Amino acid sequence: MKPDLRQSGPTIEVYVSPSLALRTELEKNAETFTKRVKKIFLIDTGASSTLMKTGVAEELGLIPKGQIGVHTPTSQNFSCYTYDIDLILPNHIVFQNLFVCEAPLSGQNIDGLLGRDILERGIFIYTGYANQFTLAT
Repeated sequence: MKPDLRQSGPTIEVYVSPSLALRTELEKNAETFTKRVKKIFLIDTGASSTLMKTGVAEELGLIPKGQIGVHTPTSQNFSCYTYDIDLILPNHIVFQNLFVCEAPLSGQNIDGLLGRDILERGIFIYTGYANQFTLAT
């Protein structure tokens, strides 16, 4: 049974991993980093940038690259850590070396938001009456 888009929104399973640039840097130091984690992201046309839920970076063993201020519907200039990651979507669609922030997504059954920084690279079609969506590059 397909989830109800009206209740859950357009969610997608993605794999999150350290960025290709970070993995290359680690390999130069004779370290390897192959871990990736499967997460559920909500496709969010209201989010200018992709973000992941607090704890995902720790699960991957990532170290913050910096901090930025983020504006949400409920807060202004909320400070969050930034990370370099890769996202692997279904059908092996890969987005490498993404600069994302990590923020709390309390009370939601998602691990991140897929924002317009990803959506600008493809086509997103939300067909509400058919309870389906299409994301393509």
